[in-house]
Amino acid sequence: MIPQLRRLISLLLLTVCLSYYGQEHDVTNPLNNYEKQDSIRVFYLQEESLKYYRSDPQKALAIAQESYELATQLCFTKGRARSLNIIGMCYDEQSDYVRAFDNYETAATLFEELNDSKGLPNTYNNIGSLYRYQGNYPMALEYYQKSLRIEEKRGDKYGAAKSLNNIGVIYLYQEDYTKALDYFEKSLLLDHELEDGNGVGRCLNNIGMVYEKLGKYYIALDYYTKALKEVIVTKNLKSQSNFYQSIGLCYMYLKDYTKANKNFDISLQIAKKNNYVAQEANSYIGLTKLYMAKGDMRTAKRYGLKAYRLTESLKQIEKHKESAALVAKSSAVLGEYKDAYAYEVVSRQLSDSIFNEDQIKAITRVEDKYTFDKEMEKRSLLAKEESLQKQALLDKQIFIRNLSLFLLVISIVVIFYVVKTNKQKQVAITLSEKQRKEIEAINLELKRNTEDLKKANKTRDKFFQIIGHDLRSPMIQLVQFSELITSNFKLFPEEKIVSLLGSIGKSTQEALNMLDNLFQWAETQKQNIAFSPESISIKSLIENNVNLAELRAKEKEIRLTATDLYDKDVVADKNIIDTLLRNLISNALKFTPRGGTIDIKNQIIDQQLITSITDSGIGIPKELLSNLFELDNRKTTYGTDNEKGTGVGLNLCNELIRRHQGKIWVESEINKGSTFNFSIPLDLTVKVT
Repeated sequence: MIPQLRRLISLLLLTVCLSYYGQEHDVTNPLNNYEKQDSIRVFYLQEESLKYYRSDPQKALAIAQESYELATQLCFTKGRARSLNIIGMCYDEQSDYVRAFDNYETAATLFEELNDSKGLPNTYNNIGSLYRYQGNYPMALEYYQKSLRIEEKRGDKYGAAKSLNNIGVIYLYQEDYTKALDYFEKSLLLDHELEDGNGVGRCLNNIGMVYEKLGKYYIALDYYTKALKEVIVTKNLKSQSNFYQSIGLCYMYLKDYTKANKNFDISLQIAKKNNYVAQEANSYIGLTKLYMAKGDMRTAKRYGLKAYRLTESLKQIEKHKESAALVAKSSAVLGEYKDAYAYEVVSRQLSDSIFNEDQIKAITRVEDKYTFDKEMEKRSLLAKEESLQKQALLDKQIFIRNLSLFLLVISIVVIFYVVKTNKQKQVAITLSEKQRKEIEAINLELKRNTEDLKKANKTRDKFFQIIGHDLRSPMIQLVQFSELITSNFKLFPEEKIVSLLGSIGKSTQEALNMLDNLFQWAETQKQNIAFSPESISIKSLIENNVNLAELRAKEKEIRLTATDLYDKDVVADKNIIDTLLRNLISNALKFTPRGGTIDIKNQIIDQQLITSITDSGIGIPKELLSNLFELDNRKTTYGTDNEKGTGVGLNLCNELIRRHQGKIWVESEINKGSTFNFSIPLDLTVKVT
């Protein structure tokens, strides 16, 4: 039974193959049996060529040409078209773009004649990629979109995913990042549905490139890492080389040069081992940029020259132009102006002339042929449609004309009546509605102004209260201590005078800190505080503030420590963070009793850098926690050594952290202590001025 079943299955498979690859011949004719077997051989040769076209394009080209000659002998048009497309791919892989265009052009013409909705979009995609390599993005986009329309119409999800990704790449190169992300995400959904690991990796890498262009390097790095994991599973070495290079560039932008160098080296090793010349050139370009960033222009130029020679042999004009520009820049820094001038000239010439004359002619022939054929097809369809509809239209013309006249008369009568009876009513309604809206707008504006005025009055009252009472106290102490020293200078021993001078210094510092906070708080109320992010060391900033507060901590016998600090640079406003740290550390010292502890640390949660100042102080009552950072109805508070507090510092912290797109909050228990936390996002970019 089993042998019979196997024979039946084999017969069915052979029948399917013969029906698909021998459409051009009469299957019922016994004389065609030999030709049917040869048409299967055409398909076999094509599949063999596809196995080698990346690893050994010369061998693949010879096999593809054999399949084309056999298909021509058999008058097997579909076989000829597919063979020509594969021949074009082989020339494409060898960077012989003119011959690649010629073969793609002929293949597209044959597929169009056959109305082959499977082979045609694949060829369109290949033509689009050639345009993309040469920097002609509008033409590349046109061919990718043609391919996508055919694939969506026939329900080819695999082909549609590829075309969506290619369109996204064009928008990426044109710096339309919103559209690029949209197409990459659509492609990614299809690749996940198809469980295509290489496709998923390709889309994740391209999404990473978008975020890299936007300066969001941590997000880009996350996508690049996910992409690399996908192609490691599929053992796609060429993509691995590309993705290691992308990761290296990200680390370079983040100034982690050690990790950048490591990833560039891995990319280069894979490319060299597998003879991926284009990837090898890209790795050299990455290493050139890395050493330029590190200031080692001699090494940068050496790698740049390697990239220049490889891209020249590959005839990849965009990459050749980039490598020439890098060599020119490194030569100029080294003072080698002759080289700098020569390579700058090459870079500019490549920018001015992306296509050579032969390539332009080849592209134009494909363009004109496709446009002409589609126009003729459109005219033919329109003629058939007009012929079918002509008789029906003639039969209905009289009826439609009479009906139209009747309806026109009725419409005029109805419109006249409605206009006459409702004109005055509509005018009244319109006027009433307009007045109502105007009154509502005035009331809303008055209400808003009243609230703003009340808030401003409260703020003014609090401001003068602080100046008149809390700021007055240290100034009075300053005057009293000064008078005491002046009147008793000769009577007091030296130790007493030193003690009084220390008290004067303490009162002066207290008044100065209060004035500084009041000034910054007033600026926030006027929206005058500038937000200027830059690359800073959060660890150094914390350590500086700890050192400044160390003397006060020793006076109160408090152990002030900073542990688990984030040791990488972050993009933040240095003045804002410095003010936050100074106020929160001062606040902790004020409300921590003698012999207590204060600890400062960092942690990262969901791309947010969180800084925590934890003390073993007296704690905060629950009823005060909800309005702790608001200035309204605040009363003067006193620390464990009778230090005075106004609440301006915490309100200032709240205002400043909002400018920084962050948050501030507190956790506290009575007699156990408090933890003040503030967060800042890690995906900010340096402000360019």
